[in-house]
Amino acid sequence: MERTYHVVGEGGIQIPLPLLESYGFHSGTHMVVEFGHDGLFIQPAKPTKTEISQRALRLLLRRLGDAVVVETEPAKADDPDVTTTGWIVTVYARGSETPLGTLRYSSQGDLICDVDSAIQQMWETGSKLSV
Repeated sequence: MERTYHVVGEGGIQIPLPLLESYGFHSGTHMVVEFGHDGLFIQPAKPTKTEISQRALRLLLRRLGDAVVVETEPAKADDPDVTTTGWIVTVYARGSETPLGTLRYSSQGDLICDVDSAIQQMWETGSKLSV
């Protein structure tokens, strides 16, 4: 554990960005600050299953339209295709049980798949289903 000393000023405290980056916090990272009797605890904000589903649906609405539904599940650590923890969002055409494809999100909620390739694959799979 690293220790730094700061004085609380009128604007609060500021933690230098290089120090935050050494712990995985980058500009734009959402974080949770917990205030307790033992001190302050800072950790990355981890989105819920519902929040990941909503992010995926907003993306899909813009790129594919509103005729899709999603099923969001945590990535399984024992899955050989999964190299990171996070979320796997399986995309279905509304009324179909055949998946169009998947989107992958990190545990912090960042899209980690090639979105253009994933959307193209979904588009092509959807086209074959409607024939």
